[in-house]
Amino acid sequence: MHILGLQGMARRYYRYPAHQGFDFWNMVSTIGAFIIAVSMTIFATNLVLSWRKHRRNPVDIGPDPWDARSLEWMTASPVPAHNFDEVPTVSHLDEFWHRKYGENADGKVVRLATGAEVAQKGDAENVHLPSPSYWPLVLAASLPLIGYGLIFNLGLAAVGGLLLVIAAYGWGYEPADDPEAHHAHAGPGGDGHEGGDGHGDGHDGDGDGDGGEPAAVAASSAPASDEEAPADD
Repeated sequence: MHILGLQGMARRYYRYPAHQGFDFWNMVSTIGAFIIAVSMTIFATNLVLSWRKHRRNPVDIGPDPWDARSLEWMTASPVPAHNFDEVPTVSHLDEFWHRKYGENADGKVVRLATGAEVAQKGDAENVHLPSPSYWPLVLAASLPLIGYGLIFNLGLAAVGGLLLVIAAYGWGYEPADDPEAHHAHAGPGGDGHEGGDGHGDGHDGDGDGDGGEPAAVAASSAPASDEEAPADD
């Protein structure tokens, strides 16, 4: 079709005179369209048959069925909402592959671990996730109004702009943690961190950041001094 355009054929023509010389490449385009249709039919058929076969005989293929090279396969499958339990440290272009394979003394590639052994489990409960919010949807809905209004009606664009400002303000000032969201990953601290004062900053409520008890509790649990201890008989 690109060649036909270079030859001067206009778009959206369903008929044309034979003497214009467009016959051959239009036939090529028609054959290509049928090839694409057949390939999509094969793909859809394979999708349905695979789904039905899996329903009859479910198989756990694990997190790395393709012996992949890149990081998107280095977590559980299906991918958990928080993605990675811990953000991986990358030292190679194909980090996941290099964690599974290495070289022996002869320079030959050897397997060091399986994909399931290297991949993260996806069951961490101390990962902070943002609370659910409808403001991004409101903001997205304002953009078509602005675009349509700039072309046909500036009043509609003004409404869209106002909606965008309201959505951006609401999105920016809503609390990061919704107490009614009931995050399953939240720990005793209430914000997705295990224990602590809910800040995840290394402080523990007593201001010294040592991960211990508050000062009052620590003092009450300390052993009595020599003056207060009963004398040995």
